[in-house]
Amino acid sequence: MSDVPCGTTIPTSIKQTTFSASTVCDVQCEWTTWFDVDSPSPGVPGGDYETYNSLIAAGKPICRNPEHIQCRAKNFPDVSIEKIGQVVQCDISFGLVCKNEDQPGWNKLCYDYEIRLLCCDDSAHCKTTTPSTTITTPAVTSTPCVHELCEWTKWYDVSYPQLQPGSGEFESLENIKAKGYALCRAPRDIKCRSVSFPDKPLNQLNQKVVCNKQHGLICRNRDQFPPICLNYEIQILCCSDVPCGTTIPTSIKQTTFSASTVCDVQCEWTAWFDVDSPSPGVSGGDYETYNSLIAAGKPICRNPEHIQCRAKNFPEVSIEKIGQVVQCDIYFGLVCKNEDQPGRNKLCYDYEIRLLCCDDSAHCKTTVTSTTITPTVTLEPCFCQFDGIFFSPGDVMYNVTDSAGCVVYAICSEKCEAERYLGPCISTTTTSTEKQQEPTSPITQNHSKCLNATCMDNGNIIYEYVTCPPVIDIICASGLPPKKIYDEEGCCYQYECEYCVGPNGEPKLPGEMWNSNCQECICNEDYTVHCKQVICTNPIKEFCNKKGFEPIQVLLPDDPCCPRTDCRCNPLLCSKVIKKCKPGFELTSGNYIDGCCIDLACKPKSVCVVDGNEYMPGATIPSSDACKTCYCTSEKDPKTQLNLAICSSISCKICALGYEHQPKPGTCCGECVQVACVIKTRDDNIEVLKPGEKWYYPTSNCSYYKCEQIETQFVTAVMKKTCPIIEPKDCESGMIQSTPDGCCKTCKAPRSCGVRNDSILIQRGSCQNTVTFTYCEGVCRSSSTFEKEKEKLAHKCTCCQELKSSYRQVQLFCPNGRTMNYKYTYVESCGCVHNVCVPLENLPGKE
Repeated sequence: MSDVPCGTTIPTSIKQTTFSASTVCDVQCEWTTWFDVDSPSPGVPGGDYETYNSLIAAGKPICRNPEHIQCRAKNFPDVSIEKIGQVVQCDISFGLVCKNEDQPGWNKLCYDYEIRLLCCDDSAHCKTTTPSTTITTPAVTSTPCVHELCEWTKWYDVSYPQLQPGSGEFESLENIKAKGYALCRAPRDIKCRSVSFPDKPLNQLNQKVVCNKQHGLICRNRDQFPPICLNYEIQILCCSDVPCGTTIPTSIKQTTFSASTVCDVQCEWTAWFDVDSPSPGVSGGDYETYNSLIAAGKPICRNPEHIQCRAKNFPEVSIEKIGQVVQCDIYFGLVCKNEDQPGRNKLCYDYEIRLLCCDDSAHCKTTVTSTTITPTVTLEPCFCQFDGIFFSPGDVMYNVTDSAGCVVYAICSEKCEAERYLGPCISTTTTSTEKQQEPTSPITQNHSKCLNATCMDNGNIIYEYVTCPPVIDIICASGLPPKKIYDEEGCCYQYECEYCVGPNGEPKLPGEMWNSNCQECICNEDYTVHCKQVICTNPIKEFCNKKGFEPIQVLLPDDPCCPRTDCRCNPLLCSKVIKKCKPGFELTSGNYIDGCCIDLACKPKSVCVVDGNEYMPGATIPSSDACKTCYCTSEKDPKTQLNLAICSSISCKICALGYEHQPKPGTCCGECVQVACVIKTRDDNIEVLKPGEKWYYPTSNCSYYKCEQIETQFVTAVMKKTCPIIEPKDCESGMIQSTPDGCCKTCKAPRSCGVRNDSILIQRGSCQNTVTFTYCEGVCRSSSTFEKEKEKLAHKCTCCQELKSSYRQVQLFCPNGRTMNYKYTYVESCGCVHNVCVPLENLPGKE
């Protein structure tokens, strides 16, 4: 069936078929091909893992429920897995797992294994044969119709943020596919969200992330504060063409896309970089660091979003399963040290790295109408840069000898990229692989190691040999018989195959030859390795006469072991090379001098320079004077061509009534501090009083306002004049007058001492009567005068008291008609009588 344009006439006859019966068929089973998606990785944590997850991640077609599984060693297909001589798990529930650490003997390295599965299908292969009746109908005009169906995938969350500095959260399309999920080739759109905050937009999570349909979601810990990414998940919109009439589920929405002038962040993986080779020796290793990449002229981004590392000879093996101690960090690159590696063969593999670089605007394009102008273009020469020095194409950037005695040098290529070469090694070494010698005579065993002694209840001792694991017969790939290897106790043994170990840890059989570090090596019959230095002819000496050139030994790609003498430019021989510019200037390249040295100059940048610091136009510049504010302008200094900085004075605001400016460290104007009280009078006038000052109303002297300071608070108090209490009875008639200020009353002539009377109701039980009592009251003279003779104060006191009194009796009247006698003292006359005055110092509480 094929799609044809609308309106096309289909001239063929259409057959109408009627189906009548179905045929039931048996279950059909079939073995898959042999799968081998993993290679054995060396080291204690390494091995070979042919698991179902690995097969799915590699895109292999396997059935969901296999009926059976078969496993075998790839290099020994005719040897059963039980007799292969290694500890291997071959399980139908997960596949095959071989771990180096589980293998017997000193050579702990798994073989390369492969598996196949028996898959059964109970209906897919069945066919039904039914009679058909052909009816020829007239030709009709068919108009095929298709429309686009878009559907969102489920939410994917295949990674979780780690706390390591170089880690983060990477829900990339590549990681999702590596987990076995099938994604469309060209996603139409993408959604990203936090698992913990699914309803919150990304721009409100206060995290810097990349979310686009080209790569997925990328979040780096180092871009966040605090430095840890949230856990994210993504959803992909996939579209496909379906025939008209296809039922679209209600959960699927037809999406129409329109052009937008805003483009997303664009991320792209760099090429695989390998600028260093593993150097031998304890202090050697492989260093694929950012500094090495920059020195080699590789184009790397300033802030990579992610990093991937792998061994060059084992590209399919993950860095975690490679079996070596390697640092793969986004902050500096890759570092592998020989001294950190396990086992006897302490030599790093040759590694390579690549970086994920993102750009949020550089890739955006804008279509504009332009006028074609043919300018005059002057091409500037390109240069390589290493250690702050610029090199021309063809120059030797460095030429050194490493700790192992091997020559390492780099040449600046025509494209201004550093090309690194490994030269010959001075020393000739002969290495041999240690092997464990098989005992040639019976060993007298120590009974305490190989015998178990049991003391019985009757005092007898029973000796039993230790139980050894079963001995497995193995077949060696070399065709030689395996060796019998005893354990550390000398009690039990197993068979092992012996072979030499190559430079990358791979096994070598007797007679095999290889080259390593300009040495020709061979595996001897006794499983020792013999290496000899490659013999080179003596190079022809040359003399260099040009300025900046020197004779050096270089290696050619077709013969990396034997050097030749050549004249190369060495910028270190050039004089007056500018290596660094002062603040505000940048280094620019000029012309060649004598074909080798470069004329470099410092060019001013569009910045302001203040106290050795650079500031962009519009930026605020810190000032030591708090009363001035400075900023960087776009105006140029005619002398230095740098931007000018302008400063202006700060105007201080006026303090409110009752407040004054007082200095404050770090500020220009200080701060307004209260120094007085502010009073609003009854007639809405404002009066300012300092602490201790008083203010009277113009029309009254009986009250006034007073300002008081209590610590840092200013309080306004209303003070009123206190007047003595004047009783009319205590003053002679007509002698009560006002004080001069009119605020109080005073008695001008108090009443003198005399008899006073008062009527009081007397009650005794239910009997009572009103009785007139008399008493003494009035003013008597008193004085305190100083006597010269006695040299102290003389006190004279008189008291108003009775001079003559008598007892009187009255009757109290009761309700029942009876009376009761009441006796009291009656004052008949009063006068001023001398009394003893108590000096002030003798009063209680006085000193």
